[in-house]
Amino acid sequence: MKTLYLLRHGKADRPAGMLSDKERPLLKHGVEETAKICHKMAKKGMFPEAIIASTAVRALQTAEIAARELGYESERLEKAEVIYGAGADELGLFLRHQSDARSSLMLVGHNPGLEELAGMLGNEDAGHLPTGGVIVIRLAIESWRETAPGCGRITARLYP
Repeated sequence: MKTLYLLRHGKADRPAGMLSDKERPLLKHGVEETAKICHKMAKKGMFPEAIIASTAVRALQTAEIAARELGYESERLEKAEVIYGAGADELGLFLRHQSDARSSLMLVGHNPGLEELAGMLGNEDAGHLPTGGVIVIRLAIESWRETAPGCGRITARLYP
């Protein structure tokens, strides 16, 4: 069995000016909601073995907060350009290339891709994943290479 944690980045700023979408930082509220949700995860014993974030500033900041709250060394955080803007198919392919030495992963990314992935893997409507929210999926697979539609079941939804 594998476990997948999907964490949508915290609430981000939309400043006027020259910032691109990838450069948008978290708002203070986004920082706080992320810390709260990851604290809830820790209290429930939810500790992913790896945290992989989109390269967008807001996702990287969210991943750093998650690492801190989950007792994870921030220098072990991984970045993956593919998570930014990816749909369910691209994210599924990304998962199929992960190391089987890890039984659990957290992807820190964006909607609609994370919602679509949750729905595809869990074979159900995952519902809306708000900023700072987490969906937990238990995958009935032994290898990440086996990741496929309907291979999992949504076991938890944690919302700020």
